[in-house]
Amino acid sequence: MARLGLRAYRFSIAWPRIQPAGHGPPLASGLHFYRRLINEVLHAGIQPVAGPYHSDLPQELEDRDGWPVRDTARRVAEYAEIVFGALQDRVTSWATINDPWCPAFLGHASGVHVPRVRDLARAIRAADHLLLRHGLALRAMRAIDPRPRQKITLNLIRTTPPGPRSAKLDDAARRIGGLQNPLFLDPALRGAYPDDVIDDLASFGRLSIEVDDLATIAEPLDWLGVNFYVDRSIELAPAADAVPALSNIFPGVIGVRETTAGHAVTDSGWPVTPGGLCDLLIALRRLYPSLPPLWMTENGAAYNDKPKADGSVDDWRRIAFRADHISSGSEAMAAGVEIAAYFIWSFLDDFEGSEGYSNRFGLIQGEFARLSAGHTVKARPGIGT
Repeated sequence: MARLGLRAYRFSIAWPRIQPAGHGPPLASGLHFYRRLINEVLHAGIQPVAGPYHSDLPQELEDRDGWPVRDTARRVAEYAEIVFGALQDRVTSWATINDPWCPAFLGHASGVHVPRVRDLARAIRAADHLLLRHGLALRAMRAIDPRPRQKITLNLIRTTPPGPRSAKLDDAARRIGGLQNPLFLDPALRGAYPDDVIDDLASFGRLSIEVDDLATIAEPLDWLGVNFYVDRSIELAPAADAVPALSNIFPGVIGVRETTAGHAVTDSGWPVTPGGLCDLLIALRRLYPSLPPLWMTENGAAYNDKPKADGSVDDWRRIAFRADHISSGSEAMAAGVEIAAYFIWSFLDDFEGSEGYSNRFGLIQGEFARLSAGHTVKARPGIGT
C-alpha cells in the first residue's frame, strides 16, 4: 500500500474474532491481532479507517434468528463499544456499519447472501434492527470519545428506466430506489422512515419500531459513507421473461427486469455507469440539506484479466473505470457536493459474498486456487437456499 501511495486503509473488524459467541468478554488474541495490524499501517504512514461490522455475525446469534431479532442490535452495540474502547487511541475514523441493505434484503429477502433466508417480513425487521444497531453503536462510541469521527456507510444507487417511460416503470423505479436509498437515508438524516416506502411494505411486513428508536438512529453523523458501483437500469419484461429476481429483493416490484442495454459491462455483468455517480451525489445534496460531508467509501469493478508472463496485468478497463468515476465525482464537487475521501474497492482481491472467489475487484491479484479450498456457507434449514 505504501509503494502504491495509498494514504488510508479501510478495513472491518471481524466480530467472531473478538466475541466468537456474540457476547461475553473479548478475546485478547483478537484485539491483539488488530492492534498489530493497525500499528503496521500507521508505521507505513497510512491512516487506518475501521468498521466494527461487515456482515460477519457470530453463528450463535444467527442460530437465534440473527438480525430479525431486536436483541442482536443490542449485542453488536456492546461489541462496538469493546473494539472502539480498545482501539480508538490508534484509529481516528470509524464506521458503525457497512451496507445494511445487503444483510437485510440480499440476506433475508432474496437469499443470495448469508444467512440465505427468503422471508420478506424477516428482511424488513432486519433492516430496522441494523439501523438501530448503527445508532446504538454510535452513541456507545461517543460516550467513550465524543470527537467527530463517526459515520455509516450505505450502498446507494440510481434506478433508471433507460428507454421509453411508463407508469409501471416509474413506479418500479420509485419502489426499488426507495428500498435502497430513503429507507436507510431518511431515518439516519431525518429521523423518520419515508411514508411511501412504509406503504409499499405494509402488505409484506412491519418495521419493529419502538419508542425512541428513530431518535437513536438519527444520532448526528460526522460523515456519510457512500458505496457506489452501478446504476440499476430497468425495463418492462415480457411475461415469459419475468423472472422473480427483482421482486424477491424489492417487494411489490413485478413485470420488470434489469438491463445492461447501451452500457459496457464488467466481468460480473454489471453495467458501467459513471455518470450516475455525479447525478446521485447532487441528488443527495438536494434532498438532504443537512447532509454531512461525504466519504466515497467503495467504488470499483470486477475484471478477471489474466496475468502476463512477467506477472503483470494489462488492467486498462479497471483504470478507465476509476478515471471515469473520479471524473464524475469531481463534477459533483464542482456543483457543490463536499467529498472528503475516496476509497477503491478493493486493495486486494477478496471473498465476495455469494460469489466467493470468482470476481476480481482488487488492485492486487490474489491466487484464488490457493484461497478457495474449504469455504462453506451454512443455510438456515427449512427456509430456502
